[in-house]
Amino acid sequence: MGFSGQIGMSESFSNSMDGIRFLWDHVLAGCVGVGLFVFFMLASVLMSKNINLYLWSANKIEFWWTLVPAFILFFLAIPSLHFLYLNNQMGGVMLDVKVIGHQWYWAFEVLGYEYDSFMIMDSDLEFGERRLMEVDNPLVIPFKTPLRFLVTGADVIHSWFIPSLGLKVDGVPGRSNASFLEVNGPGTFYGGCAEMCGVHHSHMPGVTEVVHPMDLGYFFL
Repeated sequence: MGFSGQIGMSESFSNSMDGIRFLWDHVLAGCVGVGLFVFFMLASVLMSKNINLYLWSANKIEFWWTLVPAFILFFLAIPSLHFLYLNNQMGGVMLDVKVIGHQWYWAFEVLGYEYDSFMIMDSDLEFGERRLMEVDNPLVIPFKTPLRFLVTGADVIHSWFIPSLGLKVDGVPGRSNASFLEVNGPGTFYGGCAEMCGVHHSHMPGVTEVVHPMDLGYFFL
């Protein structure tokens, strides 16, 4: 999960977040390259004392400053489209996880069990628990298992968001949005609603607890 003063991205715990981190590094490398080139060109122009008063057009320069940006955009678009395709294609889904956003709590359905998840009030927090981040019933899912998240909203638009898992799916009333995920290992991951959904938007955190597949059934007994 994120922490105060963090500069980089959250640690990755899923195949989706691995792809996001790779895409971020790929785009950042392109941006740094463009920035250094522009800085070098500006510095060379500002430091040069030569002025051409008769240069009205330069077909070669115009050709290259059209071709090079197009190549850079192609360089950035290919891995982005590849990741977008892979992120929406996963064969052999073993478990559907339904997430329903309400004002202002979450409802889950896993293995046929339905339950609600409310934020724990400040007066009920125990020592070491995080304010505005703890819930009474977290979402419990298995790791190393192909999952399909089906997210919708019961009243207004919500968005199920778990940063460390690279998961952000809008919950729109009247439709079900799907996202595929496979978590790498066990842990507790914090998130919440990423869509302004009303006055208590900040009071509907989302907590996901990832366990061994063999232990999943014990949480619903």
